[in-house]
Amino acid sequence: MNSDQVKQALLELLHTDTEKGRTWFFPSNVSDRYTVILGLDLKQSVQAIGAACVSVALAILLFRSSAMFPLIFYVIIGLVSFGGVWAFYTIKPITDRPNISISDFMKQRNEFGKRQKVYYKKPKERV
Repeated sequence: MNSDQVKQALLELLHTDTEKGRTWFFPSNVSDRYTVILGLDLKQSVQAIGAACVSVALAILLFRSSAMFPLIFYVIIGLVSFGGVWAFYTIKPITDRPNISISDFMKQRNEFGKRQKVYYKKPKERV
């Protein structure tokens, strides 16, 4: 670490912000997951590899060929399906909070949509 990074870290710890009110600090290096492959934990890695294997197996069953071009097609299908699952788990929708993935964000939105809503009604005007 160079001296500028050390200064920045110390200023964050001392809260020398000029903003008034409460400031939120989300540490970017804190995570409760153990990564196995490309930033995915064990469960997510199994899902990504499983999706790739299933899609390749379906492509083999549909096309049933051992020529060179279908083999390249099978590899492309496997990479696209693995990449789709990998992207789903690693894309960060909120840039200021790098420890929230798109899957967590979508789960929170679905749970919020299922909650009971509170509607406020304008009171009647009495004469």
